[in-house]
Amino acid sequence: MKKLIWTILILLVLAIGGSAYYFLKVKTYDISQDKELEAITEENYEIALPTDTNSNTSGENDPVEGNTEEDKESIDSGNSDGTSQSSANQKATVASIKEKYRPAFESLQAQANSKINALVAHAIQEYRDMRASGEEISYSYFLTKYKTAGEALEAKTDQAFETIFSALQKELKENGFDPNEANDVRDAYEAAKKERRKALLSSALEKF
Repeated sequence: MKKLIWTILILLVLAIGGSAYYFLKVKTYDISQDKELEAITEENYEIALPTDTNSNTSGENDPVEGNTEEDKESIDSGNSDGTSQSSANQKATVASIKEKYRPAFESLQAQANSKINALVAHAIQEYRDMRASGEEISYSYFLTKYKTAGEALEAKTDQAFETIFSALQKELKENGFDPNEANDVRDAYEAAKKERRKALLSSALEKF
């Protein structure tokens, strides 16, 4: 039993990104045959991009139409505390633009972790159900099924990442910065994927 459990978990780790040549040649599984698994892998991510896509064109501090000339002059010259309106819309920096997108990337990572945990739990529960019912447990069945599910989930996650990353690069360019300034964000994402694979075994074993 322990040997099979470890095999299943190792196959899941290999399936979720960076599979060896042998595993890439294994046939795929029709995920639609398992509705619960399909829900885990096919459900779209919730992506909340910053509402203000250009730091220099917020418009929140525009004078209100209908103000008198005296009021407008007062607004132009500054607030009651001596702070000018223009200072409220400070010039964007690479760091400030990246910071705007941090919550979106963190949300994506949290959702991805949740889906991976659900995938692991589903694999373990299926194994237990088959064992309890006396069904023959096939290595190739689990390999094919969860390799396909793992790859589908990672593709969905990558797609969501690219949506956020492209928006970040676009805003950097609109503010006069090199879009490649965001490359460290991609590097961090790829590193996080590796860490998720390392944590997969520990997460699964905790469920036994």
